[in-house]
Amino acid sequence: MPHLKDKANFQVKRNNKKYSCPCSYPETEGDEIVISGMAGKFPNCENVAELKHKLYNRIDMVDDDERRWRHFHPEVPKRNGKIGGLEKFDAAFFGVHHKQSHTMDPQGRILMEVAYEAVIDAGINPKSLRGTRTGVFIGACISESEKTWFYEKPSSGGFGVTGCSRAMLPNRISYSLGLEGPSFLLDTACSSSMYALDNAFTAFRNGEIDAAIVGGANLCLHPFVTLQFARLGVLAADGYCRPFDENASGYTRSETISCLFLQRKRDAKRVYASVVYSKTNCDGYKPEGITYPSGKLQERLLREFYQEIDVFPDNVGYMEAHSTGTRAGDPEECRAIDNALCSQRSTPLLVGSVKSNLGHTEAAAGVCSLIKTCFAFETGKIAPNINFTKVKPEISALAEGRLLVVNDVTDLEKPYISVNSFGFGGANAHALLKAFDKTKINHGVPGDDIPRLITWAGRTEESVNVILNSIEGKPLDAELISLLHNIQGEDVTGLVFRGYGIFAKDGNTSAKCLARDVHHYAGIKRPIVWVFSGMGSQWTEMGSSLMAIPQFRESIERCQKVLESKGLNLIEILTSTDATIFDNILHSFVGIAAVQIGLVDLLRSLNIQPDYIIGHSVGELGCGYADDAFTPEQMILAAYSRGKVSLEVEKIKGSMAAIGMGYKKIVNMLPDKIEVACHNSAESCTISGPAEDVEKFRSMPNGVHIPLTQRGNKSNDVFLLSALGKLFTNGLNFPIENLYPKIEFPVSRGTAGISSLIRWDHSEDWFVTKYENMKTKSKGELSYTVKLGSDDDEFLSGHVIDGKVLIPAICYLRYVWQTFSLMYHGPSYMDVPVEFEEVKFLRATSISPKDSVELNVMIHYGTGNFEITESGTLIVSGRITEIERPSPPEVYEFIEESVFPTLCQKDFYKELRLRGYHYSGNFRAVEEARGDGLHGKVAWNYNWDTFIDAMLQIQILGTDSRTLLLPTSIRKLRIYGLHHVDLVTKMDPENQVFDVYMDRKHNRIVSGGIEIVGLHASPVQRRKSPGIPILERYQFVPHFPAPTLSIRDAFRICVQLALENYSLLNIKAVEVDTDGKFPIIENFVEAIEDLPLVTGDYVFLSNQVLEDIPKVVHVEDGKLLTQKNCHFIIISALDGELNELALTQAPKSLVERGYLIVRINNSSGKINLKIPNYFKMIAELPVE
Repeated sequence: MPHLKDKANFQVKRNNKKYSCPCSYPETEGDEIVISGMAGKFPNCENVAELKHKLYNRIDMVDDDERRWRHFHPEVPKRNGKIGGLEKFDAAFFGVHHKQSHTMDPQGRILMEVAYEAVIDAGINPKSLRGTRTGVFIGACISESEKTWFYEKPSSGGFGVTGCSRAMLPNRISYSLGLEGPSFLLDTACSSSMYALDNAFTAFRNGEIDAAIVGGANLCLHPFVTLQFARLGVLAADGYCRPFDENASGYTRSETISCLFLQRKRDAKRVYASVVYSKTNCDGYKPEGITYPSGKLQERLLREFYQEIDVFPDNVGYMEAHSTGTRAGDPEECRAIDNALCSQRSTPLLVGSVKSNLGHTEAAAGVCSLIKTCFAFETGKIAPNINFTKVKPEISALAEGRLLVVNDVTDLEKPYISVNSFGFGGANAHALLKAFDKTKINHGVPGDDIPRLITWAGRTEESVNVILNSIEGKPLDAELISLLHNIQGEDVTGLVFRGYGIFAKDGNTSAKCLARDVHHYAGIKRPIVWVFSGMGSQWTEMGSSLMAIPQFRESIERCQKVLESKGLNLIEILTSTDATIFDNILHSFVGIAAVQIGLVDLLRSLNIQPDYIIGHSVGELGCGYADDAFTPEQMILAAYSRGKVSLEVEKIKGSMAAIGMGYKKIVNMLPDKIEVACHNSAESCTISGPAEDVEKFRSMPNGVHIPLTQRGNKSNDVFLLSALGKLFTNGLNFPIENLYPKIEFPVSRGTAGISSLIRWDHSEDWFVTKYENMKTKSKGELSYTVKLGSDDDEFLSGHVIDGKVLIPAICYLRYVWQTFSLMYHGPSYMDVPVEFEEVKFLRATSISPKDSVELNVMIHYGTGNFEITESGTLIVSGRITEIERPSPPEVYEFIEESVFPTLCQKDFYKELRLRGYHYSGNFRAVEEARGDGLHGKVAWNYNWDTFIDAMLQIQILGTDSRTLLLPTSIRKLRIYGLHHVDLVTKMDPENQVFDVYMDRKHNRIVSGGIEIVGLHASPVQRRKSPGIPILERYQFVPHFPAPTLSIRDAFRICVQLALENYSLLNIKAVEVDTDGKFPIIENFVEAIEDLPLVTGDYVFLSNQVLEDIPKVVHVEDGKLLTQKNCHFIIISALDGELNELALTQAPKSLVERGYLIVRINNSSGKINLKIPNYFKMIAELPVE
């Protein structure tokens, strides 16, 4: 199979035909149509950030869980792609009536939120779009909710029509955002959303719109829709979508609701990609049938497309194909691409399909392809296909290397990407996108040192904190911050939480938070009052930090020029570190006045205007300037003159005092030299006069003064920004960006997205139609599929008996309990207290990881007798009844005196392992147990199967032999679910442990709300283990110098040397991935496994996704310092020297007498080991 590295060897004859360009659009710079915002929900991805992570890390987003429907039909594939949160919607924010919200198609609810997020992602406040010519173009096919409201619940008062009509998907977005451009839905099957893009592109070119929301929606809610596609022959039976692959057999149905925001480049704050051109055509009549793809018409579309634009096919760096993995579709599309484009290229064309990663999202597939394309432009890397091993041999372009499938993260070497999208009725679409060429410099970290104020209003407190948290710890990107500033320029009704954060750069790698506050905003607009302080509000360096703010500095420099003729250096006065600078009263007057001028100018630059102005003393000059009675020059000269007079006239030492009496009461009591200076209130006034007279007159103790200004604050820039932040949290929006150097829009490529940070008020759940596949419910019969790979049943893999995974006895009875509850009460089975009687376990059922087991539960009405069958064979029988008057079991602490010790969890499961019980995971729920099995403690992990099974485990110890026993019958089992859960709620959440008591005389086991009477277990023959013989020999190995060894033998020697100094049976080893190579800890694991009774905990620290690594090794993305009590640390030092990691972090993670194993590259023949004094060399072993 050709690989990407073979591109240099590829040569073809290049057709030098010069294409004409009938479409000269765009005519002028700035008219380009660009994608400036994107948002969405994708299979197992809540947002585009999660999608990006999973695409580039090759994570399969399709699963086989049963969120939508239980697996019951053999023709319906079990795997499909599902998004979460269909029941969630912020109805209050969008003003949707609660009845309408319930009846709305979930596609419509989520589309409204996603469209809003896409606009915000573009750095645009959605309120600014109200009344504009913004179009909404949505691609969608099927509403699987309309059946419910049209036929099953027709009494919805007409809300079903407005809720499920597909026309409402775009129209309701236009309605909620007040958009006045065209708004319509397109349904061309799988190319719907690309047709939506094409219509938006045409509307731009025709001058009909100035912006557009382009989206797609697809949900898979009913299994019979999938069944129709399966019978059409287009779905892969195993649920794996394998585009271009030899084993491709169809596609996997999948879900997404996603949107793009498009603008002209001149209006855009961000550019993910430019839409160069878009074109569509249709297959027309085909003798093979309407759903058969026409490679001929696809080829014609591509040929005409590139003849109509001035882009040579050789400049296309990658083709995001429609390829779905169908037997007919992939060969036809690849042939069309090959014939139309490859003959015009000098290198192979890279191809891929996002459907391999997330399945085929049908009507919304085009948007998914476009978002993947935007990722490639942003990162310069193409995300890889998965589920691809070998090319389909009948596709000659692949087999011969003219097309190459991107199966690893690959550099995008050319500026253009093509995107195909084809509908199964023959509606074809193709688009060409171009990368934005503005690259980010130094992570966007600003060149100045001004702290950045970031404000955010959201629906919940979390929504504000998520934004602020996203800034901290990452490079302080001034471009991203400018987008956030632009979004918050206008107030948006309904955003009831407001907050701010002040961030400063901490080097070029991270931003640190200097201050932050978030709180609820009641919506009350308070009047703004500017208060100008008087004398005494000056302090040393009062202007130093504020001088970093451009507006403030400009104002001070303006005043400086005025005072230079008076012989004063204003900047020196405001920034001097001389503590006596303000002993000169003239300096105080001009300093206070200048700062007030600077603050007024700064507030005006932010469009913050006062409703009231108050000033005291020299602050009255500030009032005059704020009221436009003074120019800046007049104010600073007035302050100068006042200060000059104060220096030159004779002064009387004065004093003031606040008195707790009103003017009328005190005026006749005052001496001649004291006057009332201020009427504070009816019960308070301020007196003024010579200091000595005031001191004699006043008759009160010294007061405690709490200044509201930050006199002496060395970081008044932060204090000022905090004050502005508080204005925002109290309902004032203003252009914060005016505080900082101007950002040139659009921002650079690589600026972080915003849509993934948006959080809604999802406190309410809304109706989602759901198919319930309950077989003949009236007969009390249900089928359950047990599969270890599913989320619900994965825990069962821990129930290993004699080397086999067996379905636990209690698991059978839980299925009976669930079925019984559905017959009489509903799905919440734990609310129903039940009693099982005369239960017989006739056969154990084993299950393998790759297979599934179907259990059929039948309960007879009236008698409650039940049977469980598997493949037609009866395996469990008994009787179930509801406990009419539930009285929880009485728990007697019937424990006899005993000499048996209490076993800890480790020793308990070691004993059970010797008997053949190899429990793991949640089945290791016993915390401790007495050696005679009469008492124990079991942890509650919210799983009935594992808890009750653990009760049975404890009584195994009462058997005085190491025989393997399995339950064969239970005379009576009572479960009081609500009582048990009530006991749990009263426990410490960190220690939810129940006592288990065994009454051997009455064969009764009790714990919490569970009582088991008459348990009988029978011995079973254990399998004979062939064992793995270990042949050992003693061999002398010199350490200095040592012979050349295999890496396995070298590890064995290291391990054996170290363990001679330990008497432990469990050790901890950590390898640090320092060179990006394959881990060597697997050799360490083998060395430990050679030693009897010794076990280990193994950790590999790496940020890479590793497949070929032993399952016992836990891969973690963390730092070594987080690992404690390590006995061994393994590090690779390929440069021949111990790196800083080994020298500084390893000793902190190792236990006393811990060991460091270092792999060193000595290919140069030089090894320079500078061993710190806290390490001692034990052995140096050359390896092959």
